[in-house]
This record gives sequence, C-alpha cells and structure tokens, in this order.
Amino acid sequence: MSRCSGSLGVTLGVAVFTDLNYADDAVLFAQDPGRWQAELKRFDDAATAVGLHTSWVKTKLQNILRGPPPQSVSVDGHLVEVTDKFVYLGSTVDSTGYSSTDILRRLGLASSVMGQLDRVWRQNRLSLATKLRIYNTCVLTVDLYGAETWTMLKEDSRRLQAFHMTYQRRILGIRWNDFITNRTVADRTNLPSILSTIVARRHSIFGRIRR
Repeated sequence: MSRCSGSLGVTLGVAVFTDLNYADDAVLFAQDPGRWQAELKRFDDAATAVGLHTSWVKTKLQNILRGPPPQSVSVDGHLVEVTDKFVYLGSTVDSTGYSSTDILRRLGLASSVMGQLDRVWRQNRLSLATKLRIYNTCVLTVDLYGAETWTMLKEDSRRLQAFHMTYQRRILGIRWNDFITNRTVADRTNLPSILSTIVARRHSIFGRIRR
C-alpha cells in the first residue's frame, strides 16, 4: 500500500486511520491465470474505497508449483511484473514450493547474529548455560523463524544441522583440528538436533490449533 493524501481514510470515533496508520502486505490467490488482472483490479478498487492505494511497484505475480510461469499484466496502466520468489511476513516464498531459498536466507541472518555476539562467546566469566540460553534466544530464533511451515529437503536438514553443530563448537571453543565428535559436542551442550526442534515446534503450534 502507498501513502494517501488529503482527508482520505477511515474514521472511527475521533480517530482517523489512513494507510500511514495501517499498512500491510496482502496475497491474492487465483487458480485461473486469466483472472489475475480482474482480481487485482477488484482489490485496488476495494482499497481505494477506504482511502488506501496499491503500490504497483511492489506488486508481483508468482506461480507456485502449478503450470507455466505467469505473464506480466497491466492494471489501469500499471505493469505488474512476474517474480519467482518474494519475502512475505519475513519468509521467502519460492515458486518451487520448497523452502531451500528461505532456509539459506535464515542461515545467513543467523550467522550475522552469531558474529555480532562473538565477544559473548569468548567471555570466560559467562557460564556455558548462559551462553547456550543466549544462543537459543538470539541465534536459533532467527535461524528457525517460520520453520514450522517449511517444506524441507534432505539437503536442507543437513545444512541446518551443520550450522547448529558448527556454532555449538564455537561456543565451546572447539577448533576444527581438535577432533571432537558431534556426539560429544551434543552431550556437552545437551541441545537437541535442529530437526527435533522443528518437529517439537510443529507439534506445539498445531496442537494449540486443534484445541
């Protein structure tokens, strides 16, 4: 959504809400590619009625898993381009339907956080338990953001677990030439594997949904 001008917006009591107060992403679904142009037009008309305007520069078309790649369309003279991936609510949505692209992005973000906390990992006055709590809170939460919805391949699991073990070794101060097994590292940190963590999260979330 783009910025409104003038007195456009919605009034509730004494408050006036425009897209300066409320701005969000939206996803429209259409099974028939021939309906994309009409659906986008309907959406834009509905937004305009409440003082909001579509940001056509940010609006993209994407086909996930089914059929050939979409073709660009024009809505009221605005060209809507095609993309094969985009970030929605912090997660990368890929046209393949798999989550490898998002996982690589999350690993990069988590690695950056890990590096920013390097002084913490080298701090001898902090206990291992404290460092692991910081790792779980500040690093793994970034790495596994949205993991409950990931469609994972075997290679994705391997990458995630390799990241997990590499940074546990870093926290423990283990060098690559120390010849310490992953089993020994896991016994010292008592942290579950990445796959176990993701499965536990899924059970927790979907269990609450069922209730």
